[in-house]
Amino acid sequence: MRSYSILFLFIFVGKLEKIIKDRKMCELLFWHLFVMQIGFSAPQGCGKARLVFALVYLFQITGRKSATISIDDFYLTAADQAKLRENNPKNGLLEFRGNAGSHDLSLSVETLTALSKLTKEGMKMKLPRYDKSANSGRGDRADPSTWPEVEGPLTVVLFEGWMLGFRPLPVEAVKAVDPQLEIVNKNLEAYYDAWDKFIKAWIVIKIKDPSCVYQWRLQAEIAMRADGKPGMSDEEVMDFVSRYLPAYKAYLPTLYSEGPNGSDPERLFVVEIDEGRNTILAN
Repeated sequence: MRSYSILFLFIFVGKLEKIIKDRKMCELLFWHLFVMQIGFSAPQGCGKARLVFALVYLFQITGRKSATISIDDFYLTAADQAKLRENNPKNGLLEFRGNAGSHDLSLSVETLTALSKLTKEGMKMKLPRYDKSANSGRGDRADPSTWPEVEGPLTVVLFEGWMLGFRPLPVEAVKAVDPQLEIVNKNLEAYYDAWDKFIKAWIVIKIKDPSCVYQWRLQAEIAMRADGKPGMSDEEVMDFVSRYLPAYKAYLPTLYSEGPNGSDPERLFVVEIDEGRNTILAN
């Protein structure tokens, strides 16, 4: 695990305990009636999967049952992504999965709503999953027969993703970054109701330069290939990440300055890391 993870995980869990004890939040955090959903907004390749795993462990040893879900699990099927590409033939940002518009928001709402109600013993549901190795690394939704099952009562849901908490910006602002972002920005308007409104506390991993995402993503693909799974070539990784960079450049400044869409500063924890994934600052 990266050196920054233990540091901020224990700080965050301490902050979470304070939130839990806040009498003003009791209607949201009374464990036998509600499930707390924590949003984890972090760039691709920064190590968020390992950090989420560590959080699951920390909740487990403190007697709190948790479940994990990613925005990746809500990507369109390969067939629907193909339709999106056909409907936007001149927009490279929507050619493949990733940007706003390439997610099944109905599946998101259905899943997050069901998770919020998984409060009793014996209640079960299956969580959707996305297979990034399918179609030579271009991905597809995993067969429902392979989806993991989670059983209540849950205390916490950890919801993570690279663009979680992004908020729409004025059209001219996104067009100045990349004209292709205009439709992505319009698509983003529907994401608060599908994702962000379910989240009651946030972790944000802050980076200085979005270009480091390329190297991190390349490392992940190399590891995937080393495990015998089909993955993208180095050139394909460069092309793939280039389709995310405009959104990073457009939306990260607002995420960092104003917080995730709909977030409460009292329930927001920000950790800044460098290119080596080492902690610079945590608050």
